[in-house]
Amino acid sequence: MPDSHTGLRRKYCRTEAGSLTIPMGYRKIAADLHARIQQGEYPPESRLPTYAELARLYSASVSTVQRAVMLLQAHGIIVGVQGAGLYIAATPAT
Repeated sequence: MPDSHTGLRRKYCRTEAGSLTIPMGYRKIAADLHARIQQGEYPPESRLPTYAELARLYSASVSTVQRAVMLLQAHGIIVGVQGAGLYIAATPAT
């Protein structure tokens, strides 16, 4: 959906009802992933979906999702294993 001021497409998060809501920047994606981890949707040492799957989930670009994941990695919440994927840390930082 183009922004009325710039004419550029903006990324949005879909609610359960399917309506468009708040634009999802990498910080909001990181906050949502962190909340899902804290709520137990992704338990410690479990594998996260791929960047492409997360990008589809959040209606965002892969690079935006990568930035969100890098933010969580910097805080010790997610661990990236080269060639194996992304995992929740054994004892995620809160």
